[in-house]
Amino acid sequence: MMELVEPVWAFAKHLVTGLGFLTIFVLVYIQVTPHKEVALIRAGNGAAALGLLGAVVGFSIALSRAIEVSTVLYEAATWAAIALAAQIGAQFIAQLMFPKLYTAIEENNWAAAIVKAGTAIAIGMVNAACMTP
Repeated sequence: MMELVEPVWAFAKHLVTGLGFLTIFVLVYIQVTPHKEVALIRAGNGAAALGLLGAVVGFSIALSRAIEVSTVLYEAATWAAIALAAQIGAQFIAQLMFPKLYTAIEENNWAAAIVKAGTAIAIGMVNAACMTP
């Protein structure tokens, strides 16, 4: 029984840390995007929902790798913070490349949402691949 306690405790600590960073990411992300994603989603804007979901998935890919390569909890937290910064930065770059991206999403333009979501997922995958222990 004792040999099970330590891995379960490590799992719980990493899960709580991961969920905490995921929550922080969403809170930061919805503050830095130029439109009000939560209000748009509540109003039925599917493009806004897809854009936010892509960002969450992209961050989660990098976050899962951060947890995987870390030997101690603070290392996972450090990689998670780097992943968060990379995802936020990627959205600013997407906005520079596509200046009307957020306006299009506000207008429920699915093509714009696909670009936004795809960018976030791609950055998350590259970010995850670059994390080394």
